[in-house]
Amino acid sequence: MVDQSVINVDGVTFAYSSEPVLRDVNFKIVDGDFACIVGPNGGGKTTLLKLMLGLLTPDTGTVKLFGQSPKTVRQQVGYTPQRIAANPRFPVDVSDVVLMGRVPQNRCFGPISRTDRLAAEEAMESVGVIDLRKRAFGDLSGGQRQRVIIARALASQPKMLMLDEPTASLDVHVAQEVMELLAELNDHITIVMVSHDVGYVSAFVKTVVCVHCTVAIHPTEEWDDDMQNSLFGGAVRRVKHEHDCTRLKCKIGEHQ
Repeated sequence: MVDQSVINVDGVTFAYSSEPVLRDVNFKIVDGDFACIVGPNGGGKTTLLKLMLGLLTPDTGTVKLFGQSPKTVRQQVGYTPQRIAANPRFPVDVSDVVLMGRVPQNRCFGPISRTDRLAAEEAMESVGVIDLRKRAFGDLSGGQRQRVIIARALASQPKMLMLDEPTASLDVHVAQEVMELLAELNDHITIVMVSHDVGYVSAFVKTVVCVHCTVAIHPTEEWDDDMQNSLFGGAVRRVKHEHDCTRLKCKIGEHQ
């Protein structure tokens, strides 16, 4: 059988100092998946994301992205960070922000080509912000900003999206709109996102990766509680944790 994995993490251990943040981590993400990384604060979620992006290097074990070292294929991944440092007075419009996604890591800033502009417009269309392209980024609502940041990631025409807590600062209804957008994008792109919620994930999620120093892949179950669904702004699935995610399995550092 052909291996369809696009992320392969094998025997990975990583420490910022003497104590491991992640220990003996093993899992795969397949092409077309919508994976959600969950776990307690300080459990290593963002560290794991950085390892998959090639921003950090494992102490032991290997991380393969599309079968290669993440550093060599990182441009095939669209990334949205947890926080965007943006000065609301800085004179940059939506188009400018999205076009930033067209700047490869190995190229200096230069003239913007027609290809770049077409890719940026396509990305803005795909997330529903094309009508905002001349608006100042600092004037946008939280939900609009998140869509623009996703468009910036899509402008590079990646094979995969990685998002670090894309709904953390949004109210429940706007967060649900963002999740619906990601579900639509998942029709043609693999998605990996970090979530701050341990017990519940969006009904759109296909795979749950639970991180707490070690990693486990958890199943989910239907959850029909109308009150619970209303709190999340839409349908959710309950995560069936098959290991104890409340107990520390190694001492956690301060930087994860």
